[in-house]
Amino acid sequence: MSRFGGVNILSDGISRNLFILSVQNQQAFNNTACYKDYKGSVHLVGNYFGFLREKNIDIRNGKEFIMENNIMDIVSGTILNMVNLKQVRVKSNIFGMQVKFCSRFSNH
Repeated sequence: MSRFGGVNILSDGISRNLFILSVQNQQAFNNTACYKDYKGSVHLVGNYFGFLREKNIDIRNGKEFIMENNIMDIVSGTILNMVNLKQVRVKSNIFGMQVKFCSRFSNH
């Protein structure tokens, strides 16, 4: 199992992604039983991601994906894409959302 220690700053603005995690497991097929061998685990636990823009995490084919206790300050778009995973556990994460303030709350 590999360990990813985290990233403190992901973007200098909203114009581009500086961080993209893409994991794709090669699956072997058993032609007689139509069986896929679900192998491989990805764990993202206890990371600080800062600003996530679009398509930052893409996980495809595997036994499990665990995403726990992570902090994302601002999420702008669809940051997480999961395809063909046997088990998925996403819990205890903090997601900040981008909001547009009403003019009565802004300082003029």
